[in-house]
Amino acid sequence: MQSYPATVSSAITGAGSLIKQGTLTVRAGATVSFSSTTTLWNKRFLLFGNGTTPNLFNYNGANTIVGPVTLVGNCVVGAAPPDRGTPASLRLSGRLDGSGGLTKVSADTLIPGGTNTYSGDTIVAAGALALTGAGSITGSSNIIVNTGATLDVSARTDGTHICNGQQLQCYTLREKKLAFTH
Repeated sequence: MQSYPATVSSAITGAGSLIKQGTLTVRAGATVSFSSTTTLWNKRFLLFGNGTTPNLFNYNGANTIVGPVTLVGNCVVGAAPPDRGTPASLRLSGRLDGSGGLTKVSADTLIPGGTNTYSGDTIVAAGALALTGAGSITGSSNIIVNTGATLDVSARTDGTHICNGQQLQCYTLREKKLAFTH
């Protein structure tokens, strides 16, 4: 089967299929939703974020993107609320690169497992961002973890967590900022 590049300019939801190979460009304001897929998404995702609308939305289940993801602008990842009763996780096994940032806004778990080189900020506004294996966010100069959110590095295999020049900011209920540079 031959695959062709695709561009998404509005939300993709509902039943049916989308070819899971090639390049998928997701424009600012558009969303690709995942729902209990059993097939790994071996596709290059090119995300153009606007900082508000989720580019990727994990509606249900544990889904995996194995291809690389390029971030341009502030790219948002979200998921259905936990009161739906189905825990959700989205694993990004390929690398995250580009000049953009990553904002995680939902109560689920986002698992970037690759050696990620994107240079924008990483914001964990809710839920957990879990780095596993050699997964890293070394290109992101600012890592911001909001109240109630988690940056989980317990499954990292090489023992490094924050790199030289990175800044970690954590917020408490009183909005007192804890910042340090390693």
